[in-house]
Amino acid sequence: MLTFLCSVQDTAVVLAREKERLDDLAAEAAAAAQSLSEVYAAVEHCGGADVPPSEQLAAYTQLQRRYPEEYVMYNLPAAALAEVRNML
Repeated sequence: MLTFLCSVQDTAVVLAREKERLDDLAAEAAAAAQSLSEVYAAVEHCGGADVPPSEQLAAYTQLQRRYPEEYVMYNLPAAALAEVRNML
């Protein structure tokens, strides 16, 4: 009987740790999704025909400062260049 109780307690501890790990992963995923939504909204805004170049420059500069990892990961310098080339 004692072995069974120890086994149940061990299982409960393992499950609690796994729940905590998955909760942490879910929080990280939610934060990443929020960041990506903000980056997407800024890039989408810069793609508008009526957005002046100075505003685009400010938006991409802010993205570079605020989201450096996403800036490189999603190759946002190329997106910025494409926007400028469309204006020429």
